[in-house]
Amino acid sequence: MLASLNGLQASVAIFIFILIYYNLRKWQMSRKLKRLGARAPEIQSSWPFGIDFIYKYVVASANNQEISFFASCLASASYKDSSSTISSSGTKTSTSTIKGSCMTAQLNSGLSGRLVLTVDPSNIKTLVSEMSDYGKGERFHKVWKEFIGDSIFAIDGELWGKTRTKMKPIFFKENVVDTAIFEGHVAQLIDILDERGDRSESPDLLNVFLRYTFDVATDFLFSEATNCLKFPQLRVAEAFKYILQRQSDLDNMDEFSWLLSRTKFRQELKVLDDFVYPYIYKSLALTSDQLQSKLSSRDNLLDSLALHTRDAKFLRDQMITILVAGRDTTAVTLSFLFFELSRNPVVLETLKKEIVDKIGEGDAATTPSVKDLQEMKMLNAVIDETFRFYPPVPLNFRCALRDTTLPRGGGEDGMQPIGVLKGTKVLFSIMLVHKNPDLYPAIEGKRFHDPNKWIPARWLDADEGRKCWTPELWNFLPFHHGKRACPGQKFAQVEIAYTVARILQTYKTIKIMGWDQADSKGRDLECRVAVTMSPAEELNVRHKITYVFVEKRVKKDTKYYSTYVR
Repeated sequence: MLASLNGLQASVAIFIFILIYYNLRKWQMSRKLKRLGARAPEIQSSWPFGIDFIYKYVVASANNQEISFFASCLASASYKDSSSTISSSGTKTSTSTIKGSCMTAQLNSGLSGRLVLTVDPSNIKTLVSEMSDYGKGERFHKVWKEFIGDSIFAIDGELWGKTRTKMKPIFFKENVVDTAIFEGHVAQLIDILDERGDRSESPDLLNVFLRYTFDVATDFLFSEATNCLKFPQLRVAEAFKYILQRQSDLDNMDEFSWLLSRTKFRQELKVLDDFVYPYIYKSLALTSDQLQSKLSSRDNLLDSLALHTRDAKFLRDQMITILVAGRDTTAVTLSFLFFELSRNPVVLETLKKEIVDKIGEGDAATTPSVKDLQEMKMLNAVIDETFRFYPPVPLNFRCALRDTTLPRGGGEDGMQPIGVLKGTKVLFSIMLVHKNPDLYPAIEGKRFHDPNKWIPARWLDADEGRKCWTPELWNFLPFHHGKRACPGQKFAQVEIAYTVARILQTYKTIKIMGWDQADSKGRDLECRVAVTMSPAEELNVRHKITYVFVEKRVKKDTKYYSTYVR
């Protein structure tokens, strides 16, 4: 009896202690936040510690509805001064930015502090520009460390600065993109997309583009492609695919990632390392003069970096990170672009004409130069609109590296700075920023096209008397801006433009099965959000051939010779 009573007393004492500790911590946090700035509106949550928020997110993620869930969280919050919301320019407006919601909100998640959500361009600018205040954080680095180590993608502070200094001469030099690197792979890509003889299957665009961009990326990194287009079951490609999916699972689990098994993950990482390290050791075996001589005949990223460091692990981490970015971002953008062209035959016809007028077809065909690609206005409008409507990374985050603030979103009217404590995670959505109607103001009495529709004409002049849409810097950021902007942006843009031009130079029409104008009326494409955003279903492609134009490049005495076949 006495033992039972003592056990009950101990349980009550522990409960009271936890309650006191929780409330004391909450009071301390409240005082610190008050000194820093105001609070953002609260996301509605019925359960303690935000348990219902976590549950709803898991359900949304399982149904590929992460972006809608993000928007609904903002919609559930409101300012005390409910007569106005905040526009992207920082002024009060009676028009809602996202379904009647504010642009920044917070969730109090108990002992772990707060989670802040924002789609305010002013706050996003601060998150990605103020690198002493915001970064990826220790937890992110820990979750990703086995995969990408101390890569420029995962680190902060002084280490990030030193890494960027080593990378900068490679990515930020003039004329970094040589279109010759794409042509041999595009020729193989066209052959795979081609329907010849008794070949009746319709390949899935995303699968084909992932193999294509993997070949281009490895060619760019090592001057030697994996040839994944020809051998789709290549072991390293299969390992890479699994690693990315498992890493996405680990990332979603965040601080609970230790609950997931990493046995196969580590086995596949060894396959990837066994692929990458031989290239690294081969490069490090060369002297500086030998590397310079090799690079004079053909540039590649690994040898260029090896001139600045002899650290094999450093080189491995950067190579794998660039492989991730170079493969997925470009592949998903190409998939979404051709998906929309299939649904918009007028745009496809206009773009096809522009490409043929510039670089010809059949016997008159030439391969496009970077200058040719830059001069094709419709091509660039189609690419920009795809980046606007389908940003490759629609959801992102930063972690407060110290007690700091965000410039807007607090107070009764949302115009006051928000206090942000060290360790607080701030989520932001580029996709919702790009679709915010406040960013498309009327000019000369004419409003821009609906931001919730894919319309390349918004980037062009003389469409129904409208002037082209020229977004402010922080209103359009598929690659981010500032020091942490994607270093491979120029390469990716040229690769996408070159690939689109060559495919449409070859084919008269492109059709995604089940997604032409008649088939897809009233339907939206479901998207999956992992490391990048991608179509959640197969995009099976068919087309009509105008000319089969293939440039086959063969290496001879370190120079490229071309042969053309009709």
